[in-house]
Amino acid sequence: MKKILSSIAFIGGFVAVLLLLGIVFKPEEELNRAYAVDRKLVDYETDYELKYDVMFYGDSLSYTSFIPAYLWKHYGITSYNFGCANGKLNDVYYLMKETLLNQHPKVVVLETDSFFVYAGKYMDADDNINNVFYDFFPVLRYHNRWKTLLNATKLFGKESESAKNKGYICKKAVVPYEGEQWMNKTDEEEPFGENVEYYFNKIRDMVEENGAKLVLVSTVSPLTYNYSKHNSLVKLSEKYGIDYYDFNLDTDVIGVDMAKDTYDGGYHPNYRLACKLSRYFGKVLSEKYSIKSHLGDPDYENWNKWLKTIKYQLK
Repeated sequence: MKKILSSIAFIGGFVAVLLLLGIVFKPEEELNRAYAVDRKLVDYETDYELKYDVMFYGDSLSYTSFIPAYLWKHYGITSYNFGCANGKLNDVYYLMKETLLNQHPKVVVLETDSFFVYAGKYMDADDNINNVFYDFFPVLRYHNRWKTLLNATKLFGKESESAKNKGYICKKAVVPYEGEQWMNKTDEEEPFGENVEYYFNKIRDMVEENGAKLVLVSTVSPLTYNYSKHNSLVKLSEKYGIDYYDFNLDTDVIGVDMAKDTYDGGYHPNYRLACKLSRYFGKVLSEKYSIKSHLGDPDYENWNKWLKTIKYQLK
């Protein structure tokens, strides 16, 4: 009997510890990629006091496509890239909610890859047993948050590559795309992921309340995009009166060469293509959205000092 009572007491204590840790580890919002979101927020602490003309959001296609250093050097535009690894729209929403608190950018750019995957609480939305289990013991889903709750940057005295580059992650490798043309015309429409439009509307409302202009962008990615996705995004943007740019239809103007412009066979842009995309979109931001250059403005001298710390050679 004593053994049974001891076992019950042990199990009860273990469950209590899990519940208490869940309170500590569970973020304010339900997230798919809590650690990646936290890591981005820790990186952002370094530049929290700066003011940005443009803020980029999305998943890894965002943080490999747009280079804040390039936009500053060539256009005098201040920007930060909040692209989050494998981020879903609820992750993007939470990141925006946190980072727009002290920012009033002119333009908020949302890369659209995450529109075609599940955007709700969990990545495994259909796994009801796991969802109930993780609801009861959130520490099991968010256990990796200890790394950022301890604030790894301050703890180890190191800045991540993302923090040094204002969110951009430089990939110089070349692994060519060997497939065929990926933007073949069709009238078909790719369905959005579950709950995507719900989170999109929350994002849209938040950006509008902030006073910024929301812009949708599909970056060059043969393994991600096709014309049916393009059709769905055009329809969505027209429904809400939002500007949408599909760079997959502008490859000739941008100068894309998929034999040299990707580091993983056609999914993500490498540094070579990121420079081309930043040059192309920087001109759009300057001309269409009237974002003036701060080059030569003494109030922005810290941006010139930061530019000198960039290790990769800007084209």
